[in-house]
Amino acid sequence: MSIYRSYIGIDISKLTLDLFDDRTGEHYCFSSKSHSIEETLDRLAPSPDTLFVLEAMGSYGQRLEDILHQRGHAFARVLRATHNKGRRKSPDLTGWNKFLYANANRIG
Repeated sequence: MSIYRSYIGIDISKLTLDLFDDRTGEHYCFSSKSHSIEETLDRLAPSPDTLFVLEAMGSYGQRLEDILHQRGHAFARVLRATHNKGRRKSPDLTGWNKFLYANANRIG
């Protein structure tokens, strides 16, 4: 079992990725294209004890998962309950990051 000291939570959509860095408390929004993902990871310089926690969004997150895997970063996909009477709620990154924090601690 691995123990992760910090996490980076990523909310995935078709065109953009919203990221929250637990280590700094900073939020980033960037394109889901490969070069943007690479540049953001270079800027973040995550340590080996950082877990990336991703929203499970099917094929939209595949590019990110591939890059994280190639770089040897630990990551976990999680599902969140967002449906209310058949409609998806608007994303609330503050609540989402609390959810990621709780689940990252369980995973780690």
